Amino acid sequence: MTSNSSLGFGGGVVLYATKLSGSLLGIPITLTQGNVVTVLLKLLNSLTPLVPVTMTNVTTDDFLVASDSLQANDLTITSG
Repeated sequence: MTSNSSLGFGGGVVLYATKLSGSLLGIPITLTQGNVVTVLLKLLNSLTPLVPVTMTNVTTDDFLVASDSLQANDLTITSG
């Protein structure tokens, strides 16, 4: 199990996750493969270089992140 008060990713960031839940602009959302919200976000994907997307209160299972840089505060990793 991994927990952290905040993670900051920089540069080119790619996130692979089977499920991602959190708040986007204060609205709770859950993204899964093929749900309507995910499809709409894919259509808007070309805007993210111009308008950064910030999610808060994020939870996910089975994830992989690749990025140019990572900043972590209070990172805790335990075997589960």
